[in-house]
Amino acid sequence: MIYRRQFIVRALGAAVLPLVAAKAAWAGSWVNLGTRKVRAYGDADRFVVADNGGIYTRLRVAVSGNSVYIATATVLFRNGDAVTYQIDALIEQGTVSGAVDLPGGGRAIVHVDMLYRRRRNGKGVAVVTLQGLTA
Repeated sequence: MIYRRQFIVRALGAAVLPLVAAKAAWAGSWVNLGTRKVRAYGDADRFVVADNGGIYTRLRVAVSGNSVYIATATVLFRNGDAVTYQIDALIEQGTVSGAVDLPGGGRAIVHVDMLYRRRRNGKGVAVVTLQGLTA
């Protein structure tokens, strides 16, 4: 009887350990939550975050193609709370913005609404990628 119990415990441990290792490898990494093209001088987009059960602690924006001025970002969390961040920053092409901390140490996100515009004297389409830091 003891041997059977030990066997079951070891078998379950062997099955669960890779899942724990995969979660640990994913935790604390930046994940792309969505990408949008900014063609106009003024634009608003919604980044719908897939319901993958992800919990995020911080958000940032990566920009390519053209510089982007970000005015605001409104984050809607799964529990219905919403927070609006006044960003008011120009993010140069090929760079990543500073990260903003989400309240509560880690939250599930439904969507993020951003109000931004590409640089007026810049040429080409700006590509904005919203990234979240996993808990």
